[in-house]
Amino acid sequence: QRQIDWRRVASDDVAFAVIKATEGGDHVDDAFAANLSEARAAGLAVGAYHFFTFCRPGADQAKNFISVVPRNQPLLPPVVDIEFVGNCPRRPSPEELNKELSAFLGPVEAAFGKTAI
Repeated sequence: QRQIDWRRVASDDVAFAVIKATEGGDHVDDAFAANLSEARAAGLAVGAYHFFTFCRPGADQAKNFISVVPRNQPLLPPVVDIEFVGNCPRRPSPEELNKELSAFLGPVEAAFGKTAI
């Protein structure tokens, strides 16, 4: 993704931005910190999202997200993006999906004090 002109985004009647922070158990979006700072400086309410993968345990993914997203700044509730995509061919059962998603959401919601979206 190219660099985002957050001032231009804000001038287009946009009130908030949810910015990709992490993916899986160890990936950090290279532009996250800059995008978070620049979007906030442009006057937008900001939040962070995690791209959830079924090839890593939910608890590992929660640790990744919590270690990257600042907790000492005002943020929108955390967001989790769940997609079945080519980078992880696993298709968990509904029970496994619920178990792993709960393993992610529990620590994330406790760390940020907000119900995730």
